[in-house]
Amino acid sequence: MVHRGFHVGTFLLFVATVLLVVSSISSPVTTDIGLMKITLNNATSIRRSSVNFGTLGWCNLDVPPDNTDQDSCGPRNVGYNI
Repeated sequence: MVHRGFHVGTFLLFVATVLLVVSSISSPVTTDIGLMKITLNNATSIRRSSVNFGTLGWCNLDVPPDNTDQDSCGPRNVGYNI
């Protein structure tokens, strides 16, 4: 009986660790993972602009004009300046 509880606890600790790592490497470290994504109203036929907020900052994704492919990200720091 004791061994079964040990394995369940170990599994839950592993899941918690994986979730912590995923939330820690969010925007702007990687732009695909974010804690909150806001879709902007300035969409074109090619782009759907959005702002992606993460643990260490924010990123503007798919911002017009159409001839650029650059996403802009704020500086990597803890917290946001409002």
